[in-house]
Amino acid sequence: NPSPNRRGAGGEVGEKNSPFEGGKGDVRGAEVSVKKPEEILKEVGTLNQQLKVFVAAWYATPYKYGGADKSGIDCSHFSAKLYADVYQKTIAGPANAIEQQTVNVKTENAQEGDLVFFKINGDKVSHVGVYIGDNKFVHASTKRGVIISDLNEAYYKKYYYKTGRLK
Repeated sequence: NPSPNRRGAGGEVGEKNSPFEGGKGDVRGAEVSVKKPEEILKEVGTLNQQLKVFVAAWYATPYKYGGADKSGIDCSHFSAKLYADVYQKTIAGPANAIEQQTVNVKTENAQEGDLVFFKINGDKVSHVGVYIGDNKFVHASTKRGVIISDLNEAYYKKYYYKTGRLK
């Protein structure tokens, strides 16, 4: 059984490689080279400075269901923490409750700070991330912790539900 602090570099099944993540497959337990914050800041490009600093500080934090701090965090707590720290706005609850706090936005009109929702486990929204521009979003992945992913990756395309903007 792998240690909870050892993290895989691979993507979810069906994901393609991206500049932010490792290769395909579930490689939980494999060592991962964690990028330095300055490398992450360079990759996320045009983001506002406060968001860049937040993403760099939380990048590679392990996933923990119900977790809400740097020892482990889930997708809804991560999104809420980002919103509080970067945008001084409050969102709360699991992903499906957060979705109810938004209005729909066409994906092509998404802006930095919009929320992206996924239905991975059936008909209910079960995952949320924060859109950062250029089809990318930051989120707490169950397999890889806090990462930046691309909405065009096959895995996320398959489960994408909608983009929402806080009411």
